[in-house]
Amino acid sequence: MARRLFRRLQAVSGGGRRWLGAAKSSRLLPHLGLFGIVQDAAKAFKWFKRAADNNQACNYYVGWGYAMGNGVKKNQIRALMYYEKGAALAESVCCFELGGLFESGLMGLDHVDKAEARRYYTHTHTL
Repeated sequence: MARRLFRRLQAVSGGGRRWLGAAKSSRLLPHLGLFGIVQDAAKAFKWFKRAADNNQACNYYVGWGYAMGNGVKKNQIRALMYYEKGAALAESVCCFELGGLFESGLMGLDHVDKAEARRYYTHTHTL
């Protein structure tokens, strides 16, 4: 998770050493256990959830937190809700996750729905 966040910070800041400034100025990163700071999953989840309203990628991290019970009590319904919210905002990772869930019928989905899985996978490739 931290590596993905660093890659995104590098891409947004144009690479080089500028990403380090962006990382240090973020309130979220200290809670991920980077720069020698003790990891606190609950605080990291709280910041991701705050950012989810304005940032499509954070919807994936909040959904993942709920799905895995990382920093918050495990809740599959809320995980699906945040994955769907991210997919509606054109977050490709959320689309991919939803495609996999519909394809396998996991996380409380009643049945396998290949057509719905295909729709999310196709949406992922068009982004």
